[in-house]
Amino acid sequence: MPHNTHIDVRPILAQGGCPFDTVLEAGKTMQEADTLTLLAPFNPVPIYEALAGIGIEFVSVHRDEAGDFTVDFCFKPLKERALSLDLDLTHLEPPQPMMRIAEEVAQAKGGQTLQFRTRFKPVHMLHSLDADSTRHACEEQEDGTWLTRILKSEVVRCEH
Repeated sequence: MPHNTHIDVRPILAQGGCPFDTVLEAGKTMQEADTLTLLAPFNPVPIYEALAGIGIEFVSVHRDEAGDFTVDFCFKPLKERALSLDLDLTHLEPPQPMMRIAEEVAQAKGGQTLQFRTRFKPVHMLHSLDADSTRHACEEQEDGTWLTRILKSEVVRCEH
C-alpha cells in the first residue's frame, strides 16, 4: 500500500538546522508509488536534483497565501522509468553477465535506470549491490529469461 510522508522543514530551519539530510533519508526509504510532501518557506529547488539522484521525481509545487511552498514528489516504479541502458546478456556465459552488470552499474550516473536481460536471475549480483547506491527489480519473462532493472542512486549530503 502506498505511503505518503509529510515533512515540514520550517521548524528545522527556524532552529538554524539544515533539513537536507532529513528529506534525503525519507526519500531513501520510499518504495514504488510512495509520495513525499514538503512544506517549506521557499521553493526548495536544490532538493529536486538531490532527490532525482535517488529515484524520487518532482510532481508539483504550490505556493499558498502566506508564501509557503508545498512540494510533492513520488517514487516512480522501476518498470515505468526511462532507460539509460538496455543490454541483452543472454549470449554470455557465467560469470560474464554479472561482471558486465557490475561494470555498467559502476559507470552509471545517479538517477539512471539500467536494464539487463540474462538467462538466469542474477541473485548473487543483486546481493552484492550496495543498498544505498542502487535499487533493483527482477522479473522472469515468458521465454525463461530474466529482466533486471537497476536504478543507480547518487546520495548527496548537506555540507552545513
